[in-house]
Amino acid sequence: MDTIQAAVLQVKLGYLDSWLKIRREAADTYRRLITDSFGLSANPQQGSADWPSPCAPGEVRLSRVVDHTRHANHLFVIRVAGRDRVRQALAEAGVASGIHYPVLLPRLDAYARHPQHDAPFRCDDWAGELLSLPIGDHMTGRRIVQVVEALVKATS
Repeated sequence: MDTIQAAVLQVKLGYLDSWLKIRREAADTYRRLITDSFGLSANPQQGSADWPSPCAPGEVRLSRVVDHTRHANHLFVIRVAGRDRVRQALAEAGVASGIHYPVLLPRLDAYARHPQHDAPFRCDDWAGELLSLPIGDHMTGRRIVQVVEALVKATS
């Protein structure tokens, strides 16, 4: 890193707490709206009997929020049945979404010679269901409402 990059990052570091606060508030808004819209538990227990199973049609799942932690919410990832169809419907509604891990790590060519390359993993069931919704300082409460409304429509 050169001196100019360090100077720019030093200034940006002063904004980090406020940027993270905005992301946390956006994630909290998503969680509240999705929980209410889909009748979910306020804080699903990862590892519960239904967590590893594939999502049912129209179902959306959220990850667990661990007490006494503060997540940076770099991504806001949901699990949804029919992810590609839902993603297309969101795009048609003007909502950007992402697939951040299209190939599972154990399935990457780099691990082809690893003894567990073809072994079954819990993540195999999730691979086609993970979808990242837009999150960041550009997401206002109203825009999050629009995203969740589009998600409800896309999954019905």
